[in-house]
Amino acid sequence: MAKFTHTGEIIGKSATEVYQASITAFEKAGFEVWKERPLAWLSLARKIEDGKEISANLAARATSPTSFTLSLAADGLSEETLKSQADIFIQVFSDLLSE
Repeated sequence: MAKFTHTGEIIGKSATEVYQASITAFEKAGFEVWKERPLAWLSLARKIEDGKEISANLAARATSPTSFTLSLAADGLSEETLKSQADIFIQVFSDLLSE
């Protein structure tokens, strides 16, 4: 199973704002959000790529500044493919948070 993880910090946004942006960003990046955990600031999503399911999640943390971890995993896909999907998500996510 291939895995890819990215961590980051968002200055000037709360964990709730980061969590809410993750839901919109997953959808705009072509993922289906299948579970939302607002109390835990956790969003879970999935997407089919080359006939394989990518499982993705984003967990926000109420640190100063707010931090997050994006994780993607899939059987039968390369880490490079997962990184490419993460890059798409991160671009959309960053754009949403800078509005």
